[in-house]
Amino acid sequence: MGERLGNNIQPISLLESKLKELSVRLVCPKLKILLLGGEKQWSSHYDQSKLLKVSDECFQEMKALEVVSLRYADLSLKSLQFLTNLKTLELSGCNLRDISFLAKLNKLEVLSFRDSRFDELPIELSELKELRMLDLRGCSELRRIPSSLIRRFSQLEELYMEKDIFEEMEVEEKSIETGNARLSELNYLPCLVVLYLKINSKCLPKDFAFSKLSRYKIVVNKTYGYSESSKALTIGYIDATLLTALFKALYHSVEHLSLEGVTGCQNILPSIDQKGLKKLNTLGVSHCKDLKCMIDASQLGEENSELHPSLARLVLSFLPELQCIWKGPMSIHMVNFQSLTDVYVGFCTSLAYLFTLSIARSLGQLKSLSVIGCESLEFLIKIEEGDNGRGEKMLSKLEDLKIQRCSRLEYVFPVFVATGLIQLKNLETEDAAELKQVFHGKEENEIAEEGKDIKLPNLKKLKLNKLEKLTRFFLENNHSTLPALEEFQMKECPNLTIKEGVLEEVCF
Repeated sequence: MGERLGNNIQPISLLESKLKELSVRLVCPKLKILLLGGEKQWSSHYDQSKLLKVSDECFQEMKALEVVSLRYADLSLKSLQFLTNLKTLELSGCNLRDISFLAKLNKLEVLSFRDSRFDELPIELSELKELRMLDLRGCSELRRIPSSLIRRFSQLEELYMEKDIFEEMEVEEKSIETGNARLSELNYLPCLVVLYLKINSKCLPKDFAFSKLSRYKIVVNKTYGYSESSKALTIGYIDATLLTALFKALYHSVEHLSLEGVTGCQNILPSIDQKGLKKLNTLGVSHCKDLKCMIDASQLGEENSELHPSLARLVLSFLPELQCIWKGPMSIHMVNFQSLTDVYVGFCTSLAYLFTLSIARSLGQLKSLSVIGCESLEFLIKIEEGDNGRGEKMLSKLEDLKIQRCSRLEYVFPVFVATGLIQLKNLETEDAAELKQVFHGKEENEIAEEGKDIKLPNLKKLKLNKLEKLTRFFLENNHSTLPALEEFQMKECPNLTIKEGVLEEVCF
């Protein structure tokens, strides 16, 4: 910053200083940047007595200031009214009074109240015609933003709000003096490109739709929405038709999509988006009681031949009617999960199989697979008629495999899949009442073709628990070698016989 301001002008920084009070008037007429902070406070143990006290006269002789950062301070914003050249103001973790005095800072472009304490944004702030960024994240005591205030920030490019504060649409519109801001005011911000927002669907106008944004984290009907992605939607308990209309301008760019309790939706694609969510990196779907199929390719046109080329993480949970992940044609150009690294499927009680062989072939980057509480599951990989997969190497990057509480599963993988599991490090199978073998071939000669000695060269951890019908790891004429095994646990497997000396040789 010093280079930009000139060699003779340096910022002053007193962050986390031992100063308890700034009752004196600081005389620094040429100072352009000031960073000032008291002892750090946590929201759960906020102690106002430990905040840096700032007097109303403190900044009176610092009128050249352009950038001010105050952290963990207690002050009236009347103290800043003299800083008419100020462009950036950061108030972090502060206890604030007299917010309306900021209206005099008409050159202000960046205004952050992050984690600060105050109850209302006054209507006087509408005088900030040059405001480009407004950050209200962590303002837990904020109760009101006056009606029509936000729409007057016509130059606003970035808006950050974590508190659900917008007026519900059913509430009759009130005056500026008593009314609260409405979501429709965002339509009057033509420069807005960054939006972090948490809202209730009751605040959504019927004809409202979010515009194109370069960065966004939008949470609807949820108390939280965690994502490292800069383009994230976390949406709960909303009808599918409203979901489609609201976010249609964002689906082309969304990277993280979390859906919970969506009603009236039998498939995610094409119901949500016809074009395939092609930038999607993480997809989580839970508690959608009507969902029967994740992707119905039979309803997608040829122009959407490559779906989910960027999808890396898939989480499906508590979907009682889900019957399949993919339905329709299995063109190699259409089945594209080549970036998928992590899959979790939990408590999808109608799901009979996880992947078809066509989909399994595309899972070249899959590293982690967990399947829990899927009571109807019969296959992890379903073999289509006339396609036995022999001679192929698939799932070669898989490292962690966990199967629990899948009571109808008779085996984990076909035996030909085992030949490709060269990176498998952790295998846990628990509480599968019908499981007879971990790896299984349909016929004896099929196993012979694959070779009698199948190695899992990197398997370090093996757990086999509560498997009442398990008799072997493979079929009778086949065994595996586990040279890297470090941890082996077996409980409640009454029919599994381990030959004498087998643990010394570490093979089954």
